[in-house]
Amino acid sequence: MIELLVVIAVIGILMALLLPALSAVQGAVRRTSCSNNLRQIGVALIAYHTQFDMFPSGRTDTFTGGLSKNWSPHAAILPFLEQQQYYDMINFQVKPADDANDTIRQTQIGIYLCPADLTRSYSSGAVANGRSNYRSCAGALWNADDTNNGVFPEISFTRMSDIYDGTSKTVLFSERNTGDGDNNAIEVSSDIYRIDNSNKTVDDVYNACKQVKASVGSANQSSEAGRMWLNGQLFTTRYMHVMTPNTISCAREKKNASASTDLGSSINNQGGALTASSRHWGGVNVLYADGSINFIGDSVDVRLWRALATIREGESTGDL
Repeated sequence: MIELLVVIAVIGILMALLLPALSAVQGAVRRTSCSNNLRQIGVALIAYHTQFDMFPSGRTDTFTGGLSKNWSPHAAILPFLEQQQYYDMINFQVKPADDANDTIRQTQIGIYLCPADLTRSYSSGAVANGRSNYRSCAGALWNADDTNNGVFPEISFTRMSDIYDGTSKTVLFSERNTGDGDNNAIEVSSDIYRIDNSNKTVDDVYNACKQVKASVGSANQSSEAGRMWLNGQLFTTRYMHVMTPNTISCAREKKNASASTDLGSSINNQGGALTASSRHWGGVNVLYADGSINFIGDSVDVRLWRALATIREGESTGDL
């Protein structure tokens, strides 16, 4: 009996040692798979640039430069991801949310999902559109429009020659966790929280976001972000380098806004801080304009993080 108890104790100790190691290995596998998805997106973006001499816009009416239809880079690069069959299903003459695009809008493109985010649960009220964990970088400002300073602002088509800061130091895409669809559940890495629209500089927005208490409830929270890969709005497929990775996201909205106010529309129209995030421990994967991938830690200096998002500001990124 004593020997049996000793054996059981030894097995228990071994299991206690092995389970964390196994979890770490699984996490590393998911992170590698996630970065491989991002790498393929990079290859597709560069192939798109080779053919059209520009990157797709962050949000536009295909090549016309208008905003009435809001197409994303994700839609534009499908043929370069060997997904021509899905590209052919899109009716670009109407909006992504139009009934004519119901089927493709609800289709989940596997390469747009990070394996680390697949195990999360969604509320029964969550929108059933195809999701994306990979987002195009609008820049390092809070602005939602074409005045942002990254590769993918609205109605603006960036060329490689426009990236004066260097393609190896300028981010194209990174990651963000998708919302769980439940405004009664708090999750800082995927939710968006309200700040007042009187915050008018990037540092104002940064400081206001830092002060938000992430327990404010449905009137000041949105949990549907990342839920339509076809759409190029900030709420769905873009992000900014206002806040460092895995910190809070905020939408600028007027004071005392009612509970019915849509923070998704607020961040699309009034800007804020849509922040990179992931379920990898300690940081996020980023894709650079030269096609390379790097893992940036949560502790990165905010000035360096912002420098990586801009195309012609001339900042020194140093060694991350």
